[in-house]
Amino acid sequence: MAGITISKDSGPQNQHLAAQVAEHLGYSCLADEVIREAAKTYQVSEDRLKRALHDPPGFLERFTYTRDRLLTYIEATLLNQMRQDKVVYCGLAGHFYLNGVPHVLKVRLNSALEDRCRPAPQPVASDQVQGQALQARDDEERRRWSRRIFGKDNHDLSLYDLVVNPGKMGQEEAVEMICQAAKLAEQQCTPQSQRLLQDLALAAKVRAKLMANHANVRVSASDGVITLDTRANGTTAPRILRTIVGLAKQVEGVDEVRVNMHVGALYH
Repeated sequence: MAGITISKDSGPQNQHLAAQVAEHLGYSCLADEVIREAAKTYQVSEDRLKRALHDPPGFLERFTYTRDRLLTYIEATLLNQMRQDKVVYCGLAGHFYLNGVPHVLKVRLNSALEDRCRPAPQPVASDQVQGQALQARDDEERRRWSRRIFGKDNHDLSLYDLVVNPGKMGQEEAVEMICQAAKLAEQQCTPQSQRLLQDLALAAKVRAKLMANHANVRVSASDGVITLDTRANGTTAPRILRTIVGLAKQVEGVDEVRVNMHVGALYH
C-alpha cells in the first residue's frame, strides 16, 4: 500500500480533507502527532519544534545549528512513522523529506483563500476578511521558509505527484481523486522502495544522534551500513572519529559504520 503526504496552505478545510482521505482508505492520519512524538523522543518542547517548522531562521541559528537539529528530530520521527505504511501525513515538509520515495504519493492542495476561509465542520469563530489576510500572510511565510530551508518553493508543482483544487471540484471529489491515485500500481510499496525509505529513516536517526555536538557530519545509509562524511583538523580528527562512530553504533538498526574523514575546513 501507499503512504501519502499532503502539502497545503493554512485553513481548516484542508486539514479536514486529509482526515477524510485517511478514513476512506483505512490509514492513520498524522499531523501534530509527529511533533508530539519528536518532543517525547528527543526531550525538547513541542513549542520549540513548532517554531522550527514555522518561524524564519534567526541570525544566531546560522552558527549554532539549532534549527537544523530540531528539524532533524522532526525528519527522523516522520520517516520512522512513514515506514509503517498506510499513513497520511498532513503537514509541512513531508514532500521534501520523502522526495524520491516512489510509493509515497505527494499531494498538493491548491485552494483559493476564500475557499479555505469557509467554516469547517467544526465552527471557526473568525471574520472572513481578516481570516483571508492572516492566511495570505501565513502562506507567504511558508513559502519563504521552504526556500530558506530546502532551497525550493513549496508552491513548485513539480514537487508533487498530484495537485488537487478542492474549492473547484468539491471536497468529496477531491478525496475520491486522492484515494484512487493512492491505489494505482505505481504507488504500491515494493521491496526496493521500502528499503529506500528504511535507509532514509536510519540515516535521519543517526543524524539526530550526532546533531547536538557534531552537526557538520553528513550521513547516508544503505541496508544497515552507515557512511559518515565529515571534516576535522589534524589534531581533533582521531577523537572525533571515535566519538561519531561510537554514537552511530548506538542507533538501533546500524550494523556497520564507515567514515570518510577529510582534514580541512568544516562543512557549512
